[in-house]
Amino acid sequence: TDFQVSDVAFTPAPIPGLASSYMGDYLGITSKGGKVYPCWTDNRGGLYMTYVSPFELGLNAGFTANSTNICSGSGVSFTSTSTGPPISWTWSFPGGTPSTFVGENPPLITYAAPGIYDVSLTVSDGTDTDTETKIGYIVVKDVIADFSASLTTVIIGNSITFTDNFTGQTPPAITYNTLGSYDVILTVTKPGASDTKTKTAYITVAPPIFNMTNGSVTTCTGDFYDSGGSSGSYANSENFTETFYPSTPGAMVRMAFSSFSTESGYDYLRIYNGTDATATLIGTYNGTTGPGIVTANNPSGALTLNFTSDGSVTAAGWAASISCYSFNDPPVADFSASEITTPISATIVLTDLTINVPTSWSWSFNPNTVVYVDGTNANSQNPHVQFTAVGQYTVSLTATNANGSDTEIKTDYISVELFQYCVPTYSTGTSAGDYITLVQLGSINNATGASASPFYTYYSSLSTDLNPDTEYTITLSPGTYSSGNNISVWIDYDQNGVFETDEKLGNVNIPPTPATGTIAFTVPIDATSGITRMRVREVWANSDFDPCLNYSYGETEDYNVNIISTDKTLNLSVYLEGLYSGGGFMNEANDDTGPHFGIGIADLISVELHNATN
Repeated sequence: TDFQVSDVAFTPAPIPGLASSYMGDYLGITSKGGKVYPCWTDNRGGLYMTYVSPFELGLNAGFTANSTNICSGSGVSFTSTSTGPPISWTWSFPGGTPSTFVGENPPLITYAAPGIYDVSLTVSDGTDTDTETKIGYIVVKDVIADFSASLTTVIIGNSITFTDNFTGQTPPAITYNTLGSYDVILTVTKPGASDTKTKTAYITVAPPIFNMTNGSVTTCTGDFYDSGGSSGSYANSENFTETFYPSTPGAMVRMAFSSFSTESGYDYLRIYNGTDATATLIGTYNGTTGPGIVTANNPSGALTLNFTSDGSVTAAGWAASISCYSFNDPPVADFSASEITTPISATIVLTDLTINVPTSWSWSFNPNTVVYVDGTNANSQNPHVQFTAVGQYTVSLTATNANGSDTEIKTDYISVELFQYCVPTYSTGTSAGDYITLVQLGSINNATGASASPFYTYYSSLSTDLNPDTEYTITLSPGTYSSGNNISVWIDYDQNGVFETDEKLGNVNIPPTPATGTIAFTVPIDATSGITRMRVREVWANSDFDPCLNYSYGETEDYNVNIISTDKTLNLSVYLEGLYSGGGFMNEANDDTGPHFGIGIADLISVELHNATN
C-alpha cells in the first residue's frame, strides 16, 4: 500500500491553506505539499463540502533555526520538528561547520564566509524516509543592517527614537509632522561590505484621537475615549490595558475626564500611576462617578488604564482630554460653582479646578455685592459665598504659583434670584420621544435634543427683552413621539417665584418635529419690570397640566426674560452762549425789533416726546 491510516486519536481543526472547519460521517484522504491528511465530506448545508484535519499521516521531516540572518563567523542552532515518529536524522549544512551531522540535535553550526546557504534534513522510521530541504535558508553577511523603533505608531507632532540592533547606536529623535505611513531605511557599511534594511510602512503617524485598547501610546495631546469612540458605547466582556507615556521628556501625562458612564457595580475603569497595572492604583471608577482630572506622578510620567466590562449591559463610556504637565509650568486657572442659579442670600461653594499646582488664589465678583461665609475669604482656595442682591454675577479667579499666574473670568456665571423656583419632575421623561426641540422668542432661538434625568434645564444665559402692553409670538417644536405633544408656557410677571394660573401664556398641541406651533400673548401693562423667569413645559397627552407637578413623559426648559420698565427719564442739558451778564443773570434776547422771545427771556427751548408709532 502507498499509505496506511493508523488507529490514532486526534482533534479535527483547521490548518492554513486547507478548509476552515470540519464535520461529517465519512473519512477520506487528501494531500497538500506532498503530505496526506484525513478529511470529511458533508452536504447537510445543501452543498457538498470537504473538511480537513491538521493531523499529518506518515513520516514528515521538518526543522527550524533560531536565526536565519547572521554575520560571518556566527553560529545557528537547528531544531528538528519532524513527525512520524522518526528514529534517525541526517543533517546537511553546506557552507557550515560541521557541514553534516547525524542525530536529532545538531551542535551549533558556524558559517565563516558570507553567502546564502541551503539546509537539508532527512529522517527515517526504519522503513520509509522523508527529506525537507530549505533553499537559501541561511543568509550570512559581513555586516547586517537591522533596527528597531521606540514606537511604530506615533501621534502627529511627536518623535520616535531608532536603534541599530547590532551596535546599539541611535540617531537623533525623528519628529513626524504629517499623517500617514512611512518607510524606514538603514544602510550600514564597513570596509569592503555594506547592507541595507528597508521596513516598508513601518511608522504610522496617527491623529490625536485614542480609543481604549491594549497597547501603549506616547503623546501630550489628544482625546481619549472608551472602545466605542466619541459616539459609540464600549462592548461587553472587555478587558483592555493601555499605557500613555509623555512625549515631552520629564513631563507628566494628565487626563481630564469631561464625561463618564459605565454600568454601575459591574464595569470598571482603573487608573495606575506608572507604566503598567502593577503601579500604584490611583482609583477605581464605575457608574457616573468619574476620575475628574488625573495626573501622573512617577519617573516615567506615564498613566496606565485598565477597563473591564461584564457580559451584559453597557453604557456610554467616557471622554477625556490628554495633556502633559511640567513642574515648570504656570497655573491654568479654572473653577466651578455648586449652583449657578441661586436665591438671594443662599450659600454656594466655588471649587478651584486650577491645574499645575497653584499656591495662592484671588477671587472677585462683579457686582461686588457678595459676603464670604464659613470662615472663608477672597484668598481661600474654595470660598463659600452669599449674594446679597439679585442679578447676573461675573466671577473671576486668579491663581498663582512660583512660575506665574493665570486668570479665569466667567461672565454672568451666577444668576441670583429673589426666589427658588419649583423644579418640575417626570417619572419617565424623554425616553419615548417626548421633549422640546425648539424655543424661539425675540433673541432666544434655542434648538435642543432630549435631556437626561431629571429632564429639566435652566438656560440662565439665554434671555430676551419684553415690553409691557406689547404682543409677542413664541414658536415651539416638540420631540419625535407621534402624538400627544402638548407644550405650555408661563412667565412669572409679578416676580413672586410662582407660576400662577393667570401667568400661563397658553398651550399648543404640535405634531412631531420638525413641525412647529405658536402661542401669541400680550405682556400685561402692569408686569413688574426686571429679569424674571419663563417656563416652557412639554407633557404627553395632557393639555391642562401644572408647571411644577410630576408627570410621566415630557421635558421642561426655563429661560430668563427682561420686562422693560414703562418709566422714562429724560436728561436734558442746555448750553447758552453770549447771553450771560454775570452775577447769576442772563441778558434778554433782542433782535432788531426788540425782545425776541418776550420781555426778560434769554432763550426758549421746545421738547417733543414721541412713542414708537408717532
